Amino acid sequence: MCREDLVDYLKQYTVLDRTIDRKLEAIEELQEAASRITARYEPKAKGGSIYKAGNALAAKIDLEESLLDDISRLIDLYHELHRLFDQVNDGRLRLLLLYRYIDGYTFEQIAEKLGLSWKRTFDLHKKALEEVWTIWTARNGC
Repeated sequence: MCREDLVDYLKQYTVLDRTIDRKLEAIEELQEAASRITARYEPKAKGGSIYKAGNALAAKIDLEESLLDDISRLIDLYHELHRLFDQVNDGRLRLLLLYRYIDGYTFEQIAEKLGLSWKRTFDLHKKALEEVWTIWTARNGC
């Protein structure tokens, strides 16, 4: 991984967390769709609702399996990022990294939480990334 890839690596957690949220919503929608579809008897099969319910349930099951994989990866990423951030010496920088890459806060939200200006928060973020980069390269090389 090179320096340009570091932020993308750090952002994986919040992106995956949002993906999981979307999949949970989709599972709920599929469940509602499957429960709205009722079977009824008709002498001739017309691509009836039983098939639609089955398709919705099959899609729901597939999505749930994918969701479990995503949750497992999210847990792994959570621990990876915490191990990385725990090596940052400055507690304020560590907290900034957690707010940004675990909680998904904007710089404005972080500034408010830390009682700093947006500019100062942005500057501290840059400093935090430099420290994380140093830790990362010492551990993994580039």
